[in-house]
Amino acid sequence: MGSRDRLWVIGAILIAAVIVAGGYFLGISPQLAAASVADSDLDGVQLQNAKLEGELKSLASDKKQIAQLQATAAGVAGALPAVADYATFIRSVDATAAAAGVTVIGFESKDPVPYAPPAVAAAPAPAAGAESAGSTPAPTATPAPAATPAAPVAPASAALYTSGSVTSSNLLTLPVTIKAQADNSDKLFAFLHGLQFGARQLSVTTVDRAEDNTIAIDGFIYVLLPASGATTPPAAPAS
Repeated sequence: MGSRDRLWVIGAILIAAVIVAGGYFLGISPQLAAASVADSDLDGVQLQNAKLEGELKSLASDKKQIAQLQATAAGVAGALPAVADYATFIRSVDATAAAAGVTVIGFESKDPVPYAPPAVAAAPAPAAGAESAGSTPAPTATPAPAATPAAPVAPASAALYTSGSVTSSNLLTLPVTIKAQADNSDKLFAFLHGLQFGARQLSVTTVDRAEDNTIAIDGFIYVLLPASGATTPPAAPAS
């Protein structure tokens, strides 16, 4: 092969190399870069989908609790309604009496009053004549010990629960008196138990039972006013 032919062969090889390199950089390399970007975008989309799927599961779990929360809210609204609704309460009293075999012979109500939160008892004051802290008493003769009964220890008072969301401005107490009669005391106790654990919150204060199996129950029902509602107490119905 002559030198001229070798030059043509070398030139053809160089031209082929340039064409291959140009094809890679102009055609293949951009496609590979685009594929890499697509893969990265796909990873991001999959990550976002996983996050959204987790949020959907959380929302589905919260949705399952809506019915329970609504039932709880309905129970609270029934126990502490926003209006006096004496008629509904009297019907529930009659139903409780019928279930217990008791006859309701009287119902009285008085005007509502604002709720008064329980007062916390103050700490007892020190006894008069007690030695002040840090004072040194004068020495005196020590008398012979005398047998004296020990002073009774006052029982510790139970802790009172108070809530800032329940005040005299939004909770009203409605005094009521319910009188009933039955042929035995067991029915009266069943009636009293049904009233205390009924749908409407009833706080019993006193119970008077006569020998003829007549019972008089004094207590309070409540009205919880809404935050934006009226603050005027509802009047008691005519007895």
